[in-house]
Amino acid sequence: MLRQIGQLAQQQIADLFKQSIGKILMKLVVLLALMGGFVGGCSYLNQKLGMADDNIIEEAIENKIEDTTGLNIDLSPESQE
Repeated sequence: MLRQIGQLAQQQIADLFKQSIGKILMKLVVLLALMGGFVGGCSYLNQKLGMADDNIIEEAIENKIEDTTGLNIDLSPESQE
């Protein structure tokens, strides 16, 4: 009886772990897709609006991303920053 309870508990823990990993991976994929779209979109908007790369708004967003995630990314990859 105790062995069955232990096996059931192990199975439930394994299922929970698999679900958690799946959710984390899904969030990571969505985040990377959004970041990719944002990076490309930022350069496109800069060109269409006649703004220089690395303008003050873009730099503020880059700083916020770096403060929040620790990642130093450039939202206008064409610039020489």
